[in-house]
Amino acid sequence: MPRLPLSLFWRARRVSPGAALLLPVCRDLPSALLEFGWIKQHVESEAKHDGVTKRARVDPDWVGHRVLSLCRRRGRDRWMLTVRPEPEAYSMYLAERLLQEAGGAEMASEKRTEMPALTVLDACTGTGCIALLLYAQLRKRVGVHVVGVDIASEAIRLAQDNAIRNGLDGTADEASLSFVQCNLFSNDWLADPLVQRLATTDHGLDVLVSNPPYISTDGFARETARSVRIFEPKLAQVPLNGDEDVFYHRLLDLAARLNARTVLYEVGSLAQAERVVAAALSGDQGDGLIEVEIWADSPDIPAPEERSVTVHGRVIPIRGSGYGRSVFLRRR
Repeated sequence: MPRLPLSLFWRARRVSPGAALLLPVCRDLPSALLEFGWIKQHVESEAKHDGVTKRARVDPDWVGHRVLSLCRRRGRDRWMLTVRPEPEAYSMYLAERLLQEAGGAEMASEKRTEMPALTVLDACTGTGCIALLLYAQLRKRVGVHVVGVDIASEAIRLAQDNAIRNGLDGTADEASLSFVQCNLFSNDWLADPLVQRLATTDHGLDVLVSNPPYISTDGFARETARSVRIFEPKLAQVPLNGDEDVFYHRLLDLAARLNARTVLYEVGSLAQAERVVAAALSGDQGDGLIEVEIWADSPDIPAPEERSVTVHGRVIPIRGSGYGRSVFLRRR
């Protein structure tokens, strides 16, 4: 990795000594200033320098945004992935799409009880950030039942703790949030009553969302940032067999089994997004897909020019600005 010029450190120091400390890990001044602003928002004034110092030591825990406020706690052995702004962006955008489809504006309580509750399954939930954010956004306007599943018992414990800490742990007929420990590649967990409740509605599962492990063994060694290799659990990023796409084949199978109407999977690159789209289009439910999109890092911010890719002869729009970040599928 190339050295940063000394002049860049002087420019950062003129703005703030904290921004200069963040340069080695952020690698450019705009990113350093942005993260410094996040840190100031999320820590008390007397702890600001401590937060900057931790991030300067490449600890990614000190990167603040709305999702982080929901999922601030991590495992004792750093089992959990640090939350990032991209999942917040696509989760918020997904919530808005679902609400528009469900009726748009806030509903009167009488109308809300007449509508069937949305059902959401968050696979590979980790500390539950996506599940928590979707639940927090959707329950304001519609009934919703969310279940997050993960193989790690520590992940489930932290997800439950985060739900309690944010006052999102209550259950009712029209809204509930639960977490279940399971091996995604086993079928036993599909018989869990909480999961069965999602899948046995008249129309099947409404939403299957997942941020699965999607980095190859070689990619983890060569391409991931130093902070990721030091602080993040490899198991949450690299599938055990080293195949970066193995989880997507299983997730597409689950979508078919659960009759999921809407699917959103995070991916590591545009190339991987195209492979996931290709697998979805060639599957048994490919002909029933009425919407297939690739969402960029910021799907709600239009790109300067319209972008698309062609997969199996079908033009797939790339929605938003940034790199290809997730695959959105919706069936009839």
